Amino acid sequence: MPMQTGVNRTHSKKRPRVAFSSDAYWRNYNKVYLALCDGFCSNNGQPDAVAGVSYVAFDVTDWSGMPVPSRDAMQRLNNDATPVIRQVRKYFSQIAAPARADMCPTNNLAEATALAQLITEAYHAGVIHPDNFVHIWTDSQLIVRQVLGLSKVNNKQLEKQYQYLDSIGLRYKIEHDRSLWDNLVIKHITGKLMKYGPIDH
Repeated sequence: MPMQTGVNRTHSKKRPRVAFSSDAYWRNYNKVYLALCDGFCSNNGQPDAVAGVSYVAFDVTDWSGMPVPSRDAMQRLNNDATPVIRQVRKYFSQIAAPARADMCPTNNLAEATALAQLITEAYHAGVIHPDNFVHIWTDSQLIVRQVLGLSKVNNKQLEKQYQYLDSIGLRYKIEHDRSLWDNLVIKHITGKLMKYGPIDH
């Protein structure tokens, strides 16, 4: 996975100052996309819990590079970028009836679902493709660690989301003879920073 080694700064009177990764790996692709996803849940883990997802993806090929997460980057996405994929506050609620404690929506499930649905839509839309590079920001550190295999998954519903991602990865492998993750990077950002972005909470 590409690592950030530094930043180059650009400035324009019409745009916020945005820091960019100095890594040039994105130059090897025809298109570069930056996506954000977020999940939310009221009454977390309770029988009356209601959860949902929001996600968005932008074509940032014409930017000077992959932006480093910052308020300025979020401002530019808000003011100077057109979404190619957008899902606003898509709700899902109780999964099993009668409700079981292990089947009630949770914030972690919402975060994993947001990621799974974003990747699925991006795959079907041709955004995730060997010719493109996709960078995803999420404010769930747990989901990032579980996707990367750094933390265990002890929840059956979360496991189902990751199994679904594995199925997408298998289809991608069969279609393109390469891993889904070869040109797809997931990065954790803070929840405070996410609130400045184009995601509808």
